[in-house]
Amino acid sequence: MEKGITTRRGMTTDMIENKTALRQNSGSNSLSSYTHGDDGPEASLKNILCKLREFRNDNREQLSDINNKLKRANDRLDEAEEKINVTENMLQATTSLIKRLVQRQASLEARLIEHEGRATRDNLRISLKTQRKAGH
Repeated sequence: MEKGITTRRGMTTDMIENKTALRQNSGSNSLSSYTHGDDGPEASLKNILCKLREFRNDNREQLSDINNKLKRANDRLDEAEEKINVTENMLQATTSLIKRLVQRQASLEARLIEHEGRATRDNLRISLKTQRKAGH
């Protein structure tokens, strides 16, 4: 598996590999082997304490890595939300502008029709006057 990939159960592949390694090592490094060492019970407790510290440091590193990944994901989400807000504002402004332009177009079409009608009536009056003068 690739490193850093999250599984369906929320575990990363790094965590799974560490768990697998711990299981494989658990047979040879079990607590019973530490308690029956040649140096006595104090040495075995020191070994246990050392292993616990290593385990805690490993967990601390993993937690730090997880926190860093979470921070990067949150940063990306914040950036995406900001871009979405900007886009929504632009869409709202564009929609408002289109509505005003459609209203303006309707108004101009009405004025054009009115002027065409007036021009036609004026032309009819002129042609009627010229016909009357020519005929009478």
